[in-house]
Amino acid sequence: MALNSNFIDYRFPLILTFAGEQERALLVGRDYARLDPFYGSMLPVIRGIALYMLKRYPEALAALRECRGRSPHVPGQAVLAATLYRLGEDNEAKAVVADLLKRLPHLTTARWPMSSVFRNPHDSEGIFTALRESGFP
Repeated sequence: MALNSNFIDYRFPLILTFAGEQERALLVGRDYARLDPFYGSMLPVIRGIALYMLKRYPEALAALRECRGRSPHVPGQAVLAATLYRLGEDNEAKAVVADLLKRLPHLTTARWPMSSVFRNPHDSEGIFTALRESGFP
């Protein structure tokens, strides 16, 4: 803490996102990034998921590309593929899915724990539909 007295844990905006409070998650995440200049690489993933859920795909794309540049987290890459698909970038979405499956060949939408963390199961369905359309098994 002495090196970074403004350290903030990213899990609160993540919980808000999964609970269906994406707007609030975006506000909290923005404040976290402002207070902690060394914020964790999951914060852009959370921002991207929240923006995706709000159907603000171009903004989600920017956040998820930041994530890919900093640390290519699996959830971030999956939502990046879904976002690209929603924006009509089918070939790039398929390339992201292919890269993801190269790293984790046994990962499927049926085995993905992310589907069970949303308060409203239909919230995750849009992501998984887009992933399946992009070639994710």
